[in-house]
Amino acid sequence: MLHLLDTLKTSVDGLAKCFDVSFYPNLGLSRGVFFAKEHFDEAKVVNGNPRKVICDDIPEELNNGKDI
Repeated sequence: MLHLLDTLKTSVDGLAKCFDVSFYPNLGLSRGVFFAKEHFDEAKVVNGNPRKVICDDIPEELNNGKDI
């Protein structure tokens, strides 16, 4: 992947500076969880993550998580 970015003359730091961490949260979007039919009797996407489970730059107040 880094070779591709080097070929495109793009830096990871440059991308990080341009990335708008509030873009999706400002649209009211949040993370979700996919439950596969073969394991849960039906395929379903449940939106809203009540807690941060990955490391990212989205501020906690913009997480749009929903209570369990």
